[in-house]
Amino acid sequence: MDIYKNEKILGQEIIEQNRHLVIYGYDENKRTSFFKKLEEIYPIKINRYSPSAIYMEDYYLPNIKVENKTYSQKEIIIATEHLSFSIAYNITKKLCQLEQFNDLEKRMKKLLTKINKMFANNNYANIKDFDELLQILIRFQEFYKNLFITLNNDSDEKMNTNNIAMPFIDVEQYLKYIKEFIQNDSYFALIFENNSNVPNITKRAINNYITCRCNNEISIKVVTEINNWDTYYGLNNIHADYIHDYDIIELDNNVKSLKYR
Repeated sequence: MDIYKNEKILGQEIIEQNRHLVIYGYDENKRTSFFKKLEEIYPIKINRYSPSAIYMEDYYLPNIKVENKTYSQKEIIIATEHLSFSIAYNITKKLCQLEQFNDLEKRMKKLLTKINKMFANNNYANIKDFDELLQILIRFQEFYKNLFITLNNDSDEKMNTNNIAMPFIDVEQYLKYIKEFIQNDSYFALIFENNSNVPNITKRAINNYITCRCNNEISIKVVTEINNWDTYYGLNNIHADYIHDYDIIELDNNVKSLKYR
């Protein structure tokens, strides 16, 4: 039985367009089940043009922030990099789980050479394989998470990224490399399901992508109750405008009266 009316058509409407979407619906188990199922229906495809649905897991910072406080430059950098590493890790992990992944062995050296050249710290040994790449991505996602906690504990510890193997990652460039590697020039539909633990600063980091023209690589799909996505500004202070930057899909009657933001 379909979870929502016309579930197949709804899934196509969400995933098979690269427009950023804000999808309004009640926070219920059926909502989570539906969006996780989309990841199964639209897996990463190799050697074929097809969008890939990625249900984002563990993508947000701890909700320890006073929401009305102005974010410092350090906090903005931390939130941006934490989300970037989260995106890269989620996609790379799901890529490695594919049955056909080992068939790409001949292409791996070229990809890792590009990643090492673009993102790796020259003071460290090059990344040799995907197991090591995954470890680095999750390690530095955690690095920025812990740095955020430390910063909000009023610690005087300085933010030093000179002594880590991969201090930053440009997600758009990283995904261009991944698309070339799998020979699939479509986009990644990133599903961010909101919950009460997602802090304002992570929402604003996600909004950064909504306000930019990154749709060839990334299509943002925010899933939320209408009153629970409390900001449409990015960390860059640019406002995400309905119609100009994103479209809206309603899953149910969560939206009683829509106010353009």
